[in-house]
Amino acid sequence: MPKSESHLPSWKPALLYMTERVASLAAGFVLLTAGAAHLGNPYYFITRVLAYDLVGARVALGLALLLPSLEMVLGVCLICRVAPLSAQIVTTVLLATFIAAQGIALARGLKIDCGCFGPAAPQQISATTILRTSALAATALAAAACEHVRTRRGVYQGE
Repeated sequence: MPKSESHLPSWKPALLYMTERVASLAAGFVLLTAGAAHLGNPYYFITRVLAYDLVGARVALGLALLLPSLEMVLGVCLICRVAPLSAQIVTTVLLATFIAAQGIALARGLKIDCGCFGPAAPQQISATTILRTSALAATALAAAACEHVRTRRGVYQGE
């Protein structure tokens, strides 16, 4: 163990690791669920993207093609620990974008389905959907923070 970490309690590395894993697994499974719902219902998903009225039809089509695949890839990366810090950061940014879109729609008074989990789980945009997405973003951010400590300090690398 490096000198700079000799002051760490012996339980801290395990706690950081468990926090990162639980947070990554939770965010990963949510992203896989959402991505699968969007891939399984592409026409529904593009109508949800258009309903936010933030982008034109061409951009909406591009987003409807890109986002489900991105959600699936990020979900797999988070669950399987493939480029974990990058996946956690991209997930946090993606979720922050979703929070902003929902906030704008809510502020504009739009009464639309958030589109989060497809037609099987419709939910109108509200403070609840924004809080749910914020909690997931905080989870991904916590995983990134734990992973950063791990890679910066070598906490789990037996140093």
